[in-house]
Amino acid sequence: MSGNILHVILGFIVIGATSVQISQAVDSQLLTFLLNEMSNFRTSSLAMENEINELKTAIATLTSHNNQLQGLVTSLNSQCRDCEQHLLGNVSKLNSDIQTIARATNTSVLYVVRKHEVFEEHIEKLLANQSKDFKTQIQNFSSHPVIFSVHGSAGDKLQFSGIKFPQVSIDTPPNYNVATGVYTVPEDGYYTLRITDGILRSLKNLSPFMVDGHRQTGCYGLDQTNNAFSVCQIYVYLRAGQRVWTQDSLEFIHTNTTVFSGWKM
Repeated sequence: MSGNILHVILGFIVIGATSVQISQAVDSQLLTFLLNEMSNFRTSSLAMENEINELKTAIATLTSHNNQLQGLVTSLNSQCRDCEQHLLGNVSKLNSDIQTIARATNTSVLYVVRKHEVFEEHIEKLLANQSKDFKTQIQNFSSHPVIFSVHGSAGDKLQFSGIKFPQVSIDTPPNYNVATGVYTVPEDGYYTLRITDGILRSLKNLSPFMVDGHRQTGCYGLDQTNNAFSVCQIYVYLRAGQRVWTQDSLEFIHTNTTVFSGWKM
């Protein structure tokens, strides 16, 4: 009888030891699982923090670009208003001159009135075209962040090796070198190159634009009046790193009001 009891007691002891070993194995697996989950969570948290920092940087860059564009839009609107006021002042002066002529003499009054009407029609068309041109520029500036516009080169000296414009209205991203007059293309794409207020004899399908030392074609000299033009514009595919500038030639001469600009389409 006592021998059977001893066997039973030994059996309980073996079962208890086995249960303790199984419990320790389960606890070890659970601890490993929790450590792995914590490591994965920490990795995910770091990745999310990096993404948040990148988004903050991108938002700051976009805000800076937007402020520059807003400043340019304000400047263009101011120029448009000044131009309109100047032209309206000319119309008012012409009206006054016509009245003076009418009081002084009765000859050719009808002719002068007709010329005045033609002049007013011309002014209205000019204002409409100028307003349309400004709106087009504003739309292009707002939708194309790759843009530059420079001016301020003195018109008293020819620059056959490259015109240097010291004044920068906008340069986003900053790739125009005022010391050399060269604009370095920041990225591949189709670009509009534009120059205003120059004097020409005959471009013959050439332009004052140079790309890596090669003169570009495509500009006939738009709006020619008395050996001058108001706009010369070409469209060209450029690659990142190419160098673009303008230069005087026998066919083209810049003035102190010439503006050189370009943007990616």
